[in-house]
Formats: sequence, C-alpha cells, structure tokens
Amino acid sequence: MMADAKKYAQQLLNMSNDPVSQMLYGQQSKYMSPPQDIAPYKMLSNAFQQAQAQYPILQTMPMDYRVSANKHDNSYLETWPKNETGDVGYARPSDFPMNKLGVEVFKQSTTPKDIMADVVSHDLVNNNPVYKNAYNQFQSSLQPWQQQKLQGQYNYAKQNENETRPYNEWANTSGIPSYFRGNLFDQWKNENTGNTVTNDMYTPNQLKQFDQLKSYMKKDNNGS
Repeated sequence: MMADAKKYAQQLLNMSNDPVSQMLYGQQSKYMSPPQDIAPYKMLSNAFQQAQAQYPILQTMPMDYRVSANKHDNSYLETWPKNETGDVGYARPSDFPMNKLGVEVFKQSTTPKDIMADVVSHDLVNNNPVYKNAYNQFQSSLQPWQQQKLQGQYNYAKQNENETRPYNEWANTSGIPSYFRGNLFDQWKNENTGNTVTNDMYTPNQLKQFDQLKSYMKKDNNGS
C-alpha cells in the first residue's frame, strides 16, 4: 500500500503544477482523483489539521475532507451537510458518504478559520445546542437598521453576483449566516485599515455574545 501511495504521489508531482495540490500530502492533481484505497490523499491537509487543533470540536465530528480544483464561482470551500446531494450543475463529491459531513476546499489560501466558519454555518448552528442557541439569539436580535444592511447586501448580490433567490430565502441561507460569521470569524474587514468591522455592524449585546462564543470554540472538546 505505501509503495502504491508513493508511486501515485510521484505521478501527481510529474503531472500537476496546480498550487492547490500543495495543500495535500502526496499532491492531488486537478486532473486526477486519488485512488479510494489510498486514504492519506483524501484526509490529510495542513489547513484541516490546523483547524482541528484550533477548534477541538472538529475532532469529535465524523467528516471527510478533500481538495478540489477551483469552483467556477471563485468560492474558497464548500461544506456538504449529511444527505445533501447538490444539483445538476454541482453535485456532492462521489467520495463523500451521505451519512457524514464533507468539507471540500478549492483554494490554497483557505485558512483553518475559514473551515470552522463553514462548518458552523452548515452544521453546528443546526445540530449543536450551544451554536444553535447562539445563532437563534443573534437572528432574533437583529435590529431594523441591520435588516436594512442585509437588504443592501441582497441588492448588491442581485446586481453583481447573479443572485436570483427571493430575499427571504437568500437571507435565511446566505445573508444572516454571513452576518453571523462576519464578526465571529473576522470575515468582514475595512478595506482601508484591514481592521475587523464591528461597531457599525453589531449591537453591544451581540458583540458580547460573540466574545463568549469565541472563547467557547477554543476550549470545546466534547461537541456539546
């Protein structure tokens, strides 16, 4: 088995200069998928291992992980919840079992924080009581001026990002989850200063809640 793995790794080194492949031990080519019986190429990635170390709850969650060629919409990663099949244009990877969470990364620059943020949005806010409660509290605490910001984001997405969903569907599946992640994972930055945008986007109580959840994420070892 190890001889086969080394042989396969050398083949990929010879065939692919794709920078994304550098994330995987053994180098996964954008033109080839690793044989199903060579497990290291499916699961080992520096970013994923670092995410598990930084956010211990990930160590308790059954999930698969892979690196793929860049998605057409310039996404950094895609998290596949259990039983999600995708659609005709973009289906669930065939090597992700339906009974497990799957994380698919497209860009080498994806960080451990990005991975945790996507897992929170696609799984933990629905299935973990602590994260679910925090998300529900945030959602119910949104102020009218925050709803206006969401409407502005939706209008921009329609005009510039080919968004076609009705507002309520977009808000529930993309807009509010993104708003929740924005501070929790420092995803919203001021373009001029590089600082995380907080004061003009959240209420003091929401910021306090995020601080508590950030502390919890770092020490949670049992998934409850």
